[in-house]
Amino acid sequence: MTKIKQIQLLTKKEVNDLEVKNDSTTTLIVRSKKGGCAKTTSATSLAHGLARLGEKLNIVYVTADVNEGAKRLFTEEYCKTQFPKGVYFKSIAIKDAWKKSTSKINREIAAELLADERLIEHAKAKGLEITEEDLENTFYLERDGEIQKVDYLIYDIAGGVDQIETDQIARDSLNGFITVELANDLDSKNNALDSIRDMALEEIAYTKRFLTAQGYDVEKIPQDKFNAMKEQIGFTYTYIYSKNYQGAMSVSDPRETVAELKKLEEEFGIKIDFLILPCVKFNELKKRGLSYLTTREEAKAQGHSIGRVKTIEKHPEFKEFMSDFIKSVLGGYTANKYELMTKGR
Repeated sequence: MTKIKQIQLLTKKEVNDLEVKNDSTTTLIVRSKKGGCAKTTSATSLAHGLARLGEKLNIVYVTADVNEGAKRLFTEEYCKTQFPKGVYFKSIAIKDAWKKSTSKINREIAAELLADERLIEHAKAKGLEITEEDLENTFYLERDGEIQKVDYLIYDIAGGVDQIETDQIARDSLNGFITVELANDLDSKNNALDSIRDMALEEIAYTKRFLTAQGYDVEKIPQDKFNAMKEQIGFTYTYIYSKNYQGAMSVSDPRETVAELKKLEEEFGIKIDFLILPCVKFNELKKRGLSYLTTREEAKAQGHSIGRVKTIEKHPEFKEFMSDFIKSVLGGYTANKYELMTKGR
């Protein structure tokens, strides 16, 4: 049987350079207060991109979106067929979230993820030994009858009634934050910028808790030293500008966004990666239960004829965006190519 070649987003060297240096779960939040801005598209694409980083990975995707888009997408068949062999993908999508309280939503999510006291109780029931290191910022799940570490945990969080309180699931377990702005939509811009500000304030609170636990008197730490300590923890910020139209980009709108992001970087002492998601029309793939990262060859191997749909190997801008997206959330993106794209007229 001919081996189907999957799209390669990163070289082996790039993957090795991005390798997480500890054994804990890499936990990422994708949040936007406004719907229809490509948030879930970005989050699901991220899951598929991360799945191509290793031969054996456990990835969990959590959402309580009231429109249940992810719940409809991540069917059992999809999870089995649309990820590389060796990757276990688990979707925790809360049903009827709009009818439930925040507390109930978080209890349902926590019941499906093993961490903190839940992990200790589960380990005792299974006769397993759990160390303090195992408990630190790490989630586990059952796979093939074994307790295995979750490598990547993605929270897809919307505003309004869709509230996931991550600290109720496992305290201080976040590594990166992603938000999305829809092009030429002022409400979307303001909501995305507010989301960055809110997360920056949360990061400050987390850093103070962390340093206090390490024995520091945070009130006596100079601001520049505090910012340096905060940076060492390695939290990442990714801001996606979703260009939802064909043709040349009008630069005045994204240029304004970049200017506002620079102000937030200065105010909070953080680095925000600005990326531009090109216009992608993969609805024909989605209707067939295929991922956005599916190649034409992969679709054909699964018995699908996709006509003239431009798949990722024929869409270099989207492929480049996905490579940069993965680098950004894992702390390895250093370019400023997208900012430069906003310098035109």
